[in-house]
Amino acid sequence: MIVGSDNSIRSVFSAVPRVSVSVFGEGKYETSAGGAVNAAPTKTDDQLLAELYDRTAQQMLDHTDINGDGRVSKDEYMASQKRLADADNRVFDPDETEERWAKFDPDGKGAVGKDEIIEGLKVVLPLNVGHFGADVADRIRGQALEVSKEALQNFQDAIDAEKRKPAMAETIKTTIAEQASLLSLYDEFK
Repeated sequence: MIVGSDNSIRSVFSAVPRVSVSVFGEGKYETSAGGAVNAAPTKTDDQLLAELYDRTAQQMLDHTDINGDGRVSKDEYMASQKRLADADNRVFDPDETEERWAKFDPDGKGAVGKDEIIEGLKVVLPLNVGHFGADVADRIRGQALEVSKEALQNFQDAIDAEKRKPAMAETIKTTIAEQASLLSLYDEFK
């Protein structure tokens, strides 16, 4: 991870570069995905949140606007929330749904468009994007590394204890293979 570039939560868990090996004929070569040539430009937190709200509003509109007029009426909203509750095997609570509807339609017009849905989502689903400081990201990564090493040691101890049961040992080895690979990559790039 490059300090000062992207200290988001996602970057903490994607900091280890991936290495791939390809075989063409008899020759091998290695590539590192440290910096993609065609990488998309970085978006600001506000842009990311705006896109999330926009996509969520569009999905809500697509799912809820039964008559296709580009607006969601209160009846359409209530019916869609009932369908979602039924699909999720939840009890439909009309009072709670009415309260949520009031956040999408605070003026009581009876129908809302996409822009009003976005504004309602900001009230119903308030989100912020935060970033770790470099020290926090490093501390979390270090803690994750220690937990992974401890888990690997526990698995190794279990393998040693199960030497008389080869099938069990093989299952445990298969389970931890990917984690061991990640730890070796981490150690290589320290």
